[in-house]
Amino acid sequence: MVIKIGVVGLIREGDMKGWYVKIEEASKGGHLILFKNIPDFRNIPGSVGYDHWVHAEHLADYVLACKWEVEWLDSTSRELRGHLT
Repeated sequence: MVIKIGVVGLIREGDMKGWYVKIEEASKGGHLILFKNIPDFRNIPGSVGYDHWVHAEHLADYVLACKWEVEWLDSTSRELRGHLT
């Protein structure tokens, strides 16, 4: 699986199935993983969101543990390719 940074994706399979995800680079060597019930990540009344912080070196393991299949909604992003199988 390819992990895209700064792009909204729909989680098709795995934990949080049906939710939208966006992974952002964060300070101190990590990534902020944002979840919303709608594809718009602005603060919209009635929307629900959650977040997780993951150290950069554990991002791939986090995604694998969640068993995600993500449909990325934008193709113009920076991709992180690693040992995801």
